[in-house]
Amino acid sequence: MDYGEQITNDLIHNNNIMPLANIEILSKATTKIETQNDLGSGFFIKFERNKKPFYCLMTNQHVITPEMIENKETIAVNYKKEKGTLILELNKKERIILYFEQKLNLDVTIVEIVPKKDNIKEKYFLSPYTDYDENLNHFEFVGKKIQITQFPEGIELSYSHGIILDIYSQNLNMFFHTSNTKGGSSGSPIVLAGEEKVLAIHKAGNEKIQKNAGIFIKEIVNFFKNYKKNGLGIDYDENGRVKYKGNFLDDEYNGEGTFYYPNGDYYKGNFIKGKKSGRGCDFYKNGKIKYDGKFVNDKYEDNEGTYHFENGEIYIGQFKNGEKNGHGQIYKLDNNMFIKVKEAFYVDDKEYNSNPIQNNNNINNNINNNINNIYKNINEIDNNINYNNINNIINNNINDDNNNEKEDEDKEEEEEEEKNDVLRVFELIKKNGCKILHNFGDELGFPCKDCHHPVSNHTIIKDEFWHCDICPEGKPLCKSL
Repeated sequence: MDYGEQITNDLIHNNNIMPLANIEILSKATTKIETQNDLGSGFFIKFERNKKPFYCLMTNQHVITPEMIENKETIAVNYKKEKGTLILELNKKERIILYFEQKLNLDVTIVEIVPKKDNIKEKYFLSPYTDYDENLNHFEFVGKKIQITQFPEGIELSYSHGIILDIYSQNLNMFFHTSNTKGGSSGSPIVLAGEEKVLAIHKAGNEKIQKNAGIFIKEIVNFFKNYKKNGLGIDYDENGRVKYKGNFLDDEYNGEGTFYYPNGDYYKGNFIKGKKSGRGCDFYKNGKIKYDGKFVNDKYEDNEGTYHFENGEIYIGQFKNGEKNGHGQIYKLDNNMFIKVKEAFYVDDKEYNSNPIQNNNNINNNINNNINNIYKNINEIDNNINYNNINNIINNNINDDNNNEKEDEDKEEEEEEEKNDVLRVFELIKKNGCKILHNFGDELGFPCKDCHHPVSNHTIIKDEFWHCDICPEGKPLCKSL
């Protein structure tokens, strides 16, 4: 006896309901749902949501009701007989759960499932049958053969065959069919004969009119493609681990929440449009604080943030673009008290001129050691430099000199003027040698006494102040020496 003859005999002798033995994928995907007061069926299905795969358990809303979810009841989902029973806890804060009855006049409940977290193999999830034009109002399926996998009366996984009779006139997303069902079959998947993709979900049977009802799944999938999470919820990574717990707005992290990094560290604080923004804290996986301060677009951004090193030291100071940038102090714990170890300036997490007291002494020593070299070398300045040019060096070349201005002057006047220029420079060095050091910083390699940057980064401006190109935002001026 071949498979077709066996099907025919079973249909005749078993009231069109027979044990499922040959449809492996449907067998693993169809579930028995046990609630406190009732029985039902359901199935695992995967489809797209916001361009990402979404895994869920689908059944009728009269099987898993809004009241059960509000009361955080538990349901038993038997998804494979030899594996026993999987327990799912219904909690609005932890899973996406939708009721479509009010929005689409559909008797459907969807519960998010995470395969690895819930110990369900990914291959158990069915796909929806959507390869048709719903603008035809589903009438093209009238007369098509279908089959249903189900748990009639919650006893044994079975299936039945039938045909689609007609489309319900008051709701074109629903149809009537002839496949036999019993109590406990509600929420079962309906497929076209020989197919594995879900065409519809079984709703209920009516013995008086000898018809059963099904709901086309395409309308559900189309609605859910662009569905956005809002309110409290959980996001999981690809391994089933919790990635985020907190508030959502239009499917993005928004408001207070907790984000878990892959290495076990985690963040608690505020989110704006999916990014860590505002006040928050990074924690090491052992629960100790790593960073306390403000975030902007997932990065540390604070004038007074605090970073705790794993060796116990603490940095308090400025952060920008996720790194230490600007002035800060390092503290260490000594006899239960934090003692300042050093003060430093940072650029992109790199430390420059820590312990400025010592460095300032070094700078002064360098100045003292090298000032005589300036005196000795001053006469070696290019003979073509006139007073205006030297004045421009002192003022960082603010005013341009026209070297051709005195071309018509006689040679003796030029030589006398140049001697006077050298004398003026000499006097200026005596009075304010540090300024000259700034102008010759590239040659001598001295840092600024106040900001500790190379003096070549400074520009002399009015009121005897230096402007530093790489000083932190908000402190653009370095006082001149």
